Amino acid sequence: MARPTWAGLKAEAILELRNRSDIAARTEAWLREAYLEVAYGYRFYELEKSKNFILSVGASEITFATIGATDIKHTLSLKDTTNSRKLESTSFRFLDRRSISNGTPTHYCRFGAAYLFDAKVVSTGIAYTLRYRKQITEPNFSDSSSPETPHEWDEVIRLFALSRGFNALFEPEQATSKRSIALDLVSRLPTDEFVEAEDANFGIEVRQ
Repeated sequence: MARPTWAGLKAEAILELRNRSDIAARTEAWLREAYLEVAYGYRFYELEKSKNFILSVGASEITFATIGATDIKHTLSLKDTTNSRKLESTSFRFLDRRSISNGTPTHYCRFGAAYLFDAKVVSTGIAYTLRYRKQITEPNFSDSSSPETPHEWDEVIRLFALSRGFNALFEPEQATSKRSIALDLVSRLPTDEFVEAEDANFGIEVRQ
């Protein structure tokens, strides 16, 4: 079975929303909002990336563009691979209260489209590995693209969009019903922990 495209998800949503001809643009907005809720509300390995970079001598900050990671949404971790240790995330207020002197950074923070560090690198540059969640690609309802989230979450996105749509069209009972169905589906999607536990017990437990 072929995976539905954004155009297909839109057509199906309009059909369920009483097949109204005046809500095409609004349906796109509801699908977009539902996609954001799913993509950033749950963890997906498909949206995780990593980048290696070097903080040069004398530097205490670096931009995303310099790293080559302009699509950062959320920072997951930052490791100093030169000294084999993980840097602690902090706030810019913590850094502002300190004198940024020469040394080896132990803390960092994100500020705008850059990372700030609590020390200026001395002697040789320090290598880092950045792990982050990337920004999702804007849905395109006129081509053959699909959500970047896994296939099995397409139905959740559609149902969340329908819930938003029915709320906007003053049908709260339908809105509640669609969201309830979506959340039930989410609860039944297997997690990595569940799959790994099944694998660990394979061949030991009696199958029912």
